Amino acid sequence: SGHELQQHQLRVALPAGVIDGACFHFSVTPRYHPPTRVELRVLVA
Repeated sequence: SGHELQQHQLRVALPAGVIDGACFHFSVTPRYHPPTRVELRVLVA
């Protein structure tokens, strides 16, 4: 058994009015892979 890092692109749509520092948590399950927990923190520049 072992681990392998793989890169995947993910496009996330956020609702209007999201403020700087807002944090969203969700899981994604790529095909043939276990679920991956994602933490997204908003940076408004």
